[in-house]
Amino acid sequence: MLNYIIYVIFITTIIFIIKKSNFFESLKDNYNLILSLKRVILNKGFEEKKKEKLIIGLCSELFKKSTYQILVLFILMVIYLIMIFIKPEIEIIVFSFKGLIIAIIVSIILLKIFKNA
Repeated sequence: MLNYIIYVIFITTIIFIIKKSNFFESLKDNYNLILSLKRVILNKGFEEKKKEKLIIGLCSELFKKSTYQILVLFILMVIYLIMIFIKPEIEIIVFSFKGLIIAIIVSIILLKIFKNA
């Protein structure tokens, strides 16, 4: 029973970190930056100097956002490894069908709470 409680706390922590870090919005921004970069590269109407400045600006912005996403994923991985180190039995729950159902239920409950807040 204690393992399941720790697992639910782990899932809620992951959801809060992703929600507070605006992870999905950051992914959407990266996608838009990549599309903008593609348009700049393929556009033949720009001068070379202007094209070079736009490409450098877009690449630096893309690098910043990608670094932020990697940091968030690294934090989540460290939390998972600490949890598995402290309580190894939880790894069985994480990768089981019952763990998937618990994660879906907790996610639905938290998303309803976020929508109402």
